[in-house]
Amino acid sequence: MSKRSNRWNLILAGVAGGFLSVAGVASAEPSNQVTETNSAAGQTRSQLVHTTATVSKIDHGNRELTLKMQGGEEMPLQVPTEVKGFDALQVGSKVDVDYYRSWTVSMAPTGSKPTMNERRGRMVDEGGGVRGREVSLSAEVVAVDPAANTVTFKGPKGNLRTINVQSPALQEKLSSLKPGQVVQFDWVEAVAASIKPAE
Repeated sequence: MSKRSNRWNLILAGVAGGFLSVAGVASAEPSNQVTETNSAAGQTRSQLVHTTATVSKIDHGNRELTLKMQGGEEMPLQVPTEVKGFDALQVGSKVDVDYYRSWTVSMAPTGSKPTMNERRGRMVDEGGGVRGREVSLSAEVVAVDPAANTVTFKGPKGNLRTINVQSPALQEKLSSLKPGQVVQFDWVEAVAASIKPAE
């Protein structure tokens, strides 16, 4: 699988942990705080999560970790310089982590084509600002089943994914969603607020 295709899968998996769910997959991560904003254009959700995971990869130069979660899935994590303990971590370390993540789902302008790009962005929460990689992805709607609350999307490389829409606010919009429309996903990768060895 190409790195770009894998990023497409990670984005939908990341959004799945918030207000969508990839069909057949459930998220078991405990959440401490969720902020949700709904508008006619779509929905934004920010989340502060606490979880215990195992370090599977470390990129010291970019201050990035890959965490293996309790369900076996892997998640990239940005670690700001103000978060202590990063240099002491080793592959295989079991850690307690608090991290922020954020998603926005909205309709792309008429005539848009599926695209994907990344940039360093800034995510702000009530406790201040933290920096993280911001990924934007637009995907074409292939099929909608309002009765089952599912949508099938085609990504920039033609990848197909079916998701279950869990948010009641977004479920209400499914009847107006049509094949051929393009939906925009903006996702800020997980950014660590604190990391410490698990007891």
